[in-house]
Amino acid sequence: MIIQYPSFTVNNSQSTIEDTSMKPKITLAPLNLSTFIMYDPDAIVPQWVHYLVINIPNGDISKGDEILSYNGPTPPSGIHRYIFEQLEQTSPYQISIERGGFEIDTFRKQNALIKRETANMRVPK
Repeated sequence: MIIQYPSFTVNNSQSTIEDTSMKPKITLAPLNLSTFIMYDPDAIVPQWVHYLVINIPNGDISKGDEILSYNGPTPPSGIHRYIFEQLEQTSPYQISIERGGFEIDTFRKQNALIKRETANMRVPK
């Protein structure tokens, strides 16, 4: 999995709100069916979802179902981590989800998702 913003590639790096405001180019592993999620585990609510695409065939994110459009990092204070995951699906599914109050472990379990790829970055206020 490669997450590429115009000025950098995500690789446990630190960036700025400005450099992450636009949706990055995302290259996924060619899994039969997968989910892509970007979330902030440091949000005031349990976790905040910044981007969610499900039912991605063969790693082609443009052919998946976008559930939550890209919402760039805007940490209210301090430095927040942003986690990107590609999760393998065993079958297609549908979901309705809110950005706030999210819990990644529950989400994976409820939808029978297996973590296959991960990347992260940090963004300060």
